[in-house]
Amino acid sequence: MMLLVGINPYNFADQKTGQQIQGYTCHVLNDRPDSQYFAGRETFKFSLNEKRMIEFLQGRNIDDVVDTEVKVIYNKYGKVSELISVE
Repeated sequence: MMLLVGINPYNFADQKTGQQIQGYTCHVLNDRPDSQYFAGRETFKFSLNEKRMIEFLQGRNIDDVVDTEVKVIYNKYGKVSELISVE
């Protein structure tokens, strides 16, 4: 599991059309030590579009989900496809 430590509004460009997409940047902290150096914990930063963020929030406020355990689901290309709240 990972700890969601921050969510920030972020606009990013669509790779196909170049249009600006309204989304969010999520920062998560891995609960396991760094496997290469066995010291500290890794942090990850990734972007979610507004649709995926609404699916994750499920009617909750952004401040309510920060500092909660989440599970990050990746697609076959290694990109983050979904966040699942673990409660």
